[in-house]
Amino acid sequence: MLMINSYKKGRRWEQEAAKLLTKTTGKQHFRVPNSGAMSTSLDIKDQRFQGDIFVEDPEHQTVIECKYVNKLSLNMLLSKKGNIHRWISKLEEYPDWILLIKLRNAGAYAITPYKETMYRLFPKHDWNTELKLNLRHILIKII
Repeated sequence: MLMINSYKKGRRWEQEAAKLLTKTTGKQHFRVPNSGAMSTSLDIKDQRFQGDIFVEDPEHQTVIECKYVNKLSLNMLLSKKGNIHRWISKLEEYPDWILLIKLRNAGAYAITPYKETMYRLFPKHDWNTELKLNLRHILIKII
C-alpha cells in the first residue's frame, strides 16, 4: 500500500474544497499558493490570502482554512484542548472565517460562528443538518 503524506492529503483537500466552493457559490475560488504561508512570508495584508483558499472578489474577505484529519469525534469538537480548538482560536483573529475539515472516508464539514458566511458559501445546503457546537460555532456536513 502506497502511503501519501499529510502535506499531499492537505493540498489535495484544499484543491477539492476550492472546486466545491466554486460550484456552490458560482464564484471562482483558488488554492492560495503555499497555503497561507504566502501572506506571512510576503507580508500581504489582504485577508483573503490569510487562509488556504481565496476568491478573486474583494468584497468577500472570508478567511477559508482547510484541514484534513484521519478521525474526528464529538469530544474532539467540543474539547478546549486539541487541534480543532487551536485552529479555531487562530481563525478568531479575523472578522470573517470558516474552517473546512475533511475526514478520511467520512465526508467534510464546515465550522464558523457566522450563519451569513454559511449561507453565502453553501446557499443550497439543507439547513436541517445544522449542528450548534456551542453558543458561537455552527457545524454542517458539506460532502
